[in-house]
Amino acid sequence: MKPNPRWPLLLAILASCAWSEPYIAVRTGFKCSQCHVNGTGGGKRTDYGNVYSQYKLLMATPLNDSLPYSFDPKLNKAISLGANWRVEQVRTMAYTNKGQTEPSTDLPIIRESNVYVNVDLIKNFLSAYVDETVGKGVSNREFWAAVKPTSNSWFKFGNMLLPYGYRLMDDLAFVRDKTNFTYSRSELGYEAGYEPGPLSLVGNVTSNQFTGVGSVVFRDLPVLMATGSARPIAGRRPPTAPSAASPWACSPS
Repeated sequence: MKPNPRWPLLLAILASCAWSEPYIAVRTGFKCSQCHVNGTGGGKRTDYGNVYSQYKLLMATPLNDSLPYSFDPKLNKAISLGANWRVEQVRTMAYTNKGQTEPSTDLPIIRESNVYVNVDLIKNFLSAYVDETVGKGVSNREFWAAVKPTSNSWFKFGNMLLPYGYRLMDDLAFVRDKTNFTYSRSELGYEAGYEPGPLSLVGNVTSNQFTGVGSVVFRDLPVLMATGSARPIAGRRPPTAPSAASPWACSPS
């Protein structure tokens, strides 16, 4: 049977979307704002996020290597687009519960279908952002304006997803479902964020509550080893003593 060239492309699209998870931030030591326009994560990717997803997340296939992207998400210097589409094929086998037999099912479920628009009104200072859910119905998830006084701080006002820990895509996860901080909940409010060094501090105020999130990330964290005498192990060289100027020996992880 002749292979269908559409399947590698479809799998590549699904892979680029489904792998955009908070574990990447944990693994790389990046903050959410490194790869997402929204400083608290999720939604449209930044330029860095786009490059990272194309070179680090897509599955390697001959089709990807031979066919470059033909669509530029940057319509011009001020307006850029983005989108996410996630689908699952869920199959359940027939089972009997309390004398009642449930038939087997095999259905596709669209977990996410969103379109993003970001407009730089004043470059690197004032922007407007829209996150719209499409598919069976159309609804607004985020619509806010943001001011960036510095490169590592922002103030937002509008309809936005509330910050709460890692923005897991699985709304059924315990930390999201039981706290009601899910992707289906957005509210009108104010938000301020500040990210000095490895810290990330975010505060959000709505009409009836305040939400605060703080996190710290490290990259290339060295492992410190105290110096001292050591008995050589068979087949291994004893550790080399550090210089007298330093009481610690550092070994990059």
